Formats: sequence, C-alpha cells, structure tokens
Amino acid sequence: MVSIGYKVLFLTFSDGNIGYWLRYTVTEGVYGIKRYLWSTVFKAGSPNGVRFPIDELSLSTDHGFNVVGPNLYFSSVDGVARYDGDEYGWALEVTGEPSYNPVPLILRLIRRRSRYIMVYPYALFRGVVNHGGAEYFVNDALGMVGYIASNRYMHHWVWGHCTGFDGDPGGWLDILMVSPDGEKEVVFGALKYLGKVYRIGGLMGSSFLGSYGLGFFKGRVGAGRLTLEFSFRADLSDLIVAKYEDPVEGIRFCHNSEVADADLTIYLDGDQVGLGCKNRAFMEYVCPELLDDSLASIVELGGSNIE
Repeated sequence: MVSIGYKVLFLTFSDGNIGYWLRYTVTEGVYGIKRYLWSTVFKAGSPNGVRFPIDELSLSTDHGFNVVGPNLYFSSVDGVARYDGDEYGWALEVTGEPSYNPVPLILRLIRRRSRYIMVYPYALFRGVVNHGGAEYFVNDALGMVGYIASNRYMHHWVWGHCTGFDGDPGGWLDILMVSPDGEKEVVFGALKYLGKVYRIGGLMGSSFLGSYGLGFFKGRVGAGRLTLEFSFRADLSDLIVAKYEDPVEGIRFCHNSEVADADLTIYLDGDQVGLGCKNRAFMEYVCPELLDDSLASIVELGGSNIE
C-alpha cells in the first residue's frame, strides 16, 4: 500500500548579497515515489535553480532530523550531485536556536498528518555551496532550517521569514497565511523580539488582515500584548518558480525569493519600533496557477544520483 504524502527538509539563508535555497524532498503519491535534491542560488536579478531526481533518500524525525542519502547531522549538512560534468552540492556547518513549532494547536489537531517545525528558527551558516561548478563561500550567513510533512498541499499559502533584524540582531519572524480550501485564510507564526518569543495566531490561527500577490505580502496581526505590522517585498527579477507535485492531484507553483526585503513595525506597551531585513528575507507565494511565465524557473536535471 502506497503511503500518500510528502516530506521536505529545507535550508534558506542569505548574506545580504546572495541567497540560497537548498532542499531535500520525498513525495509518495498516486504516481509513485519521487525523491529530489534541490539547489537554488539567488544573485541580484538572476536566480538560478535545479533539482535532481535521486534513488536513495528518506526523511524522518525519528531520533532527530535524519536524511538517508546525503548526510545530515545536528551541526552539519552535506549533499553532492553531479550532472553532465557539473557539480551541485554543499558542505555547511549550521548552528542555531532550539526547534520551534509555530502551528496553532487546533490546526495540529485538525491536520494530524501535517507537521511544520522550524528545526533552527535562527541559524548561522558557514561553509561552501557548489552550484553548477561555481563555488560560493558562506561565512556567517543568517537563515533557518525547516521540516514539513503532510498528506497533501494546502490550496495556497504565502510565507515570510527573516532572521536577524536591523535594530534587533537576535530577532526573527516566521509568518504564514494558509488556505486549506481556497476560501478561508488564516495566519499564524512567531516573532522573537528582544529575546522573547511571541506566538502569532493563538490556538486557532487568526483571520488574515492584509494583502498579498506576486512579490509582496503584508498585513497586521496581534501576538499577545504586541501588535505587528509587516511587509515583505521582492523584485520580480529576484523570484524563481518551483513546481510542486501534489501527492493526490494537481500542481502547486511556488514563486520564491531568498533576497527579499522585510519591514516590521512593532507596537508594544505604548511604544512603536521599526525593524528591517534588507536583501535577507525569505518569501514565497504558492498557488495552483503560474502567475507570470516570464519568471525564472527551477530546471530538472535527470540521471544523477547522490554521492
């Protein structure tokens, strides 16, 4: 019997000039099992991404976060693949804060087969990324590591994350607006500000008060005693499209940037504080339609295997 669902372990980080989006994915569905390693590099105005079908890959949260195929440890990540003489891969040292689950309790109960965990909501990356034979040396780039598992995709979602604000270097924000059915939209997430974590969305998720589209995501949310206004923006030239195959039916198109800008305004105890995250924010808009066919897209390279 086929186990329907998908699992993703991803790393996203930027040094303020170049952004990186690295992923391991396993999808088991009506069309069989598909395993991929993904590598995308975001230079200003020219994102470039590939994915490789690979034979051996499994993701699990048993006894930690384990990847069988390439190597993943609590402090290091390594993955290498070659296609037509070009090498794609990474050797990274990763340190970060303890894992955090931002999903509201009610949503966890309703969607028992779904998980989203920030393995490291605040992560520091050092090492090398090799993309098509070009080496990129990473030194103290900020980002996150996340794990997602579910039996199928939401209808659509918009997602933003920033690690290390101008004005609060130890802070981070992870915020999602999700729609399971294409109609109701709820927002949830978490904000770390001045050393304290504020949960967004409470037990059930909050109604979304804001707007989104290709290259932007903004809104206003409450988080306990704190109110947050947020705005993520990405130039269209800094977006790339990834195609996700739903385990059951259809396609989702992910319009992603790892070099977006984020601006926050925090209202707390009568004070108003502005924070920023320039060229280092992650944002994506995922939906059943391709919103702009002129955007760069991730290319599938065949016949490669993990070494």
